[in-house]
Amino acid sequence: MEIGLLNPHVIKILTSARKEDTIIGISKRINLSYGWTNKWVNELIKEGVFKEKWRGIILQEDNKTYQKILKFIKDIKDVRFYYSVLNLFGIEYCFTKTDAVYVWTEGRYNIARMVFL
Repeated sequence: MEIGLLNPHVIKILTSARKEDTIIGISKRINLSYGWTNKWVNELIKEGVFKEKWRGIILQEDNKTYQKILKFIKDIKDVRFYYSVLNLFGIEYCFTKTDAVYVWTEGRYNIARMVFL
């Protein structure tokens, strides 16, 4: 795996990619231009992460490069990262109380979380 392949664009693409998808669909979900999305998807096709289909791409979940990048994403311990990628999963959500304040201030105002035993 080339080190340049591990960048924010590729992480967003792989986080939001579905088993069968299109480049334009991914581009819209991650809010990145079609040109950049196409460039990085083609790099991932060369690595074998995606397989080209007539009108779209197919995610190769058993690919070693894909597994390495997913492991890297799972090992990230930054809370800001997880709050920022929620919309890439296509899940409708609503934050309340502490989480709402954290997201609204982009992590600058972190209320201590109390643990009751």
